[in-house]
Amino acid sequence: MTTPKTTQEIFETQACGRCGGSGHYSYCQMYGTKCFKCAGRAWEFTKHGQQDYNRWREAVDAVTVKPVTELKVGDYCKAWSDFRKYVKVVAIEVTASGCYDITFDREIAIPTPVGVAKQRSFNVAANDTVRIHPGNELMPKAEDFVTPHYRKCKGCRKLYAEQPSVYNTCPACAPAAAERAEAAYQEHLRQEAEIARQEAEKAEAARLEAERREAEKAARIAEKNALSNYFGTPGQRETFALTLKRIIPIEGIGYTGRSETRYLHILEDAQGNAAVWFTGSELDAPQGVALSLKATVKEHREYNGQKQTVLTRVVAPQEAEG
Repeated sequence: MTTPKTTQEIFETQACGRCGGSGHYSYCQMYGTKCFKCAGRAWEFTKHGQQDYNRWREAVDAVTVKPVTELKVGDYCKAWSDFRKYVKVVAIEVTASGCYDITFDREIAIPTPVGVAKQRSFNVAANDTVRIHPGNELMPKAEDFVTPHYRKCKGCRKLYAEQPSVYNTCPACAPAAAERAEAAYQEHLRQEAEIARQEAEKAEAARLEAERREAEKAARIAEKNALSNYFGTPGQRETFALTLKRIIPIEGIGYTGRSETRYLHILEDAQGNAAVWFTGSELDAPQGVALSLKATVKEHREYNGQKQTVLTRVVAPQEAEG
């Protein structure tokens, strides 16, 4: 006994254009990753194959879809809910409402509001239709509706009617097309490897350049820090000629528990000695100008290898003379 061919084997098909032939696409909670275009089959009819399939379905509907009044005991009927199988009718009863209560020789799947129920009968309205099997002799064969579809081979440029290969060539040119595709794929891999190598070289060069710049920066900072020395006497209030280099605002929590902005003033004397002043108000003075500041030396400390003199209680500045 030979196994009947499926519609996929009979009619012209192709890989699904949405999922690429995998049967899976984006995820949803109810259906998972099922592709809705091909219903998870991973294939679809081509335009030509869909036309042949539609003509065959129309011919099948013409000989099988009949009014329920023509249904007789012994006929094979396809229940609307179990559409893949024909089942034998063993009893037909007309109810008081005029509906037809049809009983089959085995259970069929009937959908209900709470799920699918297995039962041997179901009710059909008198004006409804059912699908009755007319017999194998009268049932249209799908093979009879397949029409040749001639294409031009991309290899030999000749017309052919067979199912095209994955390279859109005739079967005779498919091996050569496969070799060309493999060669193109290997060339693509070689180019990708070359691009990756060049990118790695660029990344390594950039890393080395960044390390060089960081080393030069660290050397400049170390050289500058080496020039800085302490000045003044801790606890003594003196007048200093200092140049304002930079003001850094710092957000933080003050003594009252509220957020406030404090300012770190970076200063330097004529010999390159560094001084810092941390206060809640910003110094109203231009940067880069030598100022005469009266301040108290709070402490001497070292920060990141630089000797710094910490000032406090700085009074209103004046531009240094000379």
